[in-house]
Amino acid sequence: MAASLLVLGAGMVGTCTALHLPHAFPREPGFLLNVALRRGAEVHWHARGLWQMAGALLRYLRHSHPQRHAQATEAYSQLIAHATDEHDLLIAAAGH
Repeated sequence: MAASLLVLGAGMVGTCTALHLPHAFPREPGFLLNVALRRGAEVHWHARGLWQMAGALLRYLRHSHPQRHAQATEAYSQLIAHATDEHDLLIAAAGH
């Protein structure tokens, strides 16, 4: 199931929300080629940084397999639903 999401706001909450969404490591050959050739602004990389981040990038790629990504998305969905319920109680208590 593919979905698009737009996070409005670049403050603390908007930035943290966007950073914690479970997005998968890109696997499309055209996108990866453009990244490797530094075409576009989606990813900016340095060779030295790739070696330093190789372990984390490989774990990210492994956990982005469609099955594992679906499991992470489900777990995040449950966490978000719980957080939403908790925040509703706090908002009601604040009188808003």
